[in-house]
Amino acid sequence: MSAELQKLMDASPWATGDWGVQVADLKTGKVLQSKNAESKFMTGSTAKTFAVGAALDDLGSDHHFRTPIVHSGSISEAGRLTGNLIMVGKRRTDDCSRTTGRP
Repeated sequence: MSAELQKLMDASPWATGDWGVQVADLKTGKVLQSKNAESKFMTGSTAKTFAVGAALDDLGSDHHFRTPIVHSGSISEAGRLTGNLIMVGKRRTDDCSRTTGRP
């Protein structure tokens, strides 16, 4: 693997990813660079299918997530917001037992 390509793969935000790369000469087929080229990778969309299936099984089809919507600034008498509309993302950090088996 060339130092230049390795430097790109080691840079944020890609450093935590799994890489499979193969660069070949189109005329000769000679492999010029290769890293984990024979590895099998699961694409992100496939991984999401498993996660959604597990959530559906665990939470049930009637489960709803509540996403708080808040605002900064003021709302006029006519209902117009002067400021920001903010979706507050939350995750459960208090329940590790689902993934670790520990409280």
